[in-house]
Amino acid sequence: MATWKIATVQPDYHILVDRMFYSVPFQYIGSQVDVCRTNTLVEIFFKDSRIASHARLYGRKEQFSTNQEHMPEAHKMYISHTPESSREWAATIGESVGEVVTYFLNHMLEQQALHKILSLQKLGVNYPPFPFLPILKRCRIIIIYQGCRKYGQSVQDKPQ
Repeated sequence: MATWKIATVQPDYHILVDRMFYSVPFQYIGSQVDVCRTNTLVEIFFKDSRIASHARLYGRKEQFSTNQEHMPEAHKMYISHTPESSREWAATIGESVGEVVTYFLNHMLEQQALHKILSLQKLGVNYPPFPFLPILKRCRIIIIYQGCRKYGQSVQDKPQ
């Protein structure tokens, strides 16, 4: 048996249904939508047109069902942003960037490292060709120097 309710699309392009979150296309943020719930399906309608459909979530409250097609382009970048994709990107820029990215990934919580790496990527997009290589070469030297001092190793590549 189906039940209906009205929900408002939140700024994160999700609606709340029975303490679970379901995505809708981001263009509908702020809109009121009709929601049809069955035992297996949640369907979302705007002005009598179905705009989204999800398998119904059960179990732990506040789970998310997010369709990537519902995301704005800027948000899709975060989904594909992984340690491996960060290393691949850094390798295309240069050795210094690769070493800084590796340092971030090895010495920070993953989320913090990915956030810093994403900032570097945005700099490269906003200011091509990547003009920060000399700065990152210097950062790389400082990172190596600090790491060696921390562990009592000799330093071959001291900063100037």
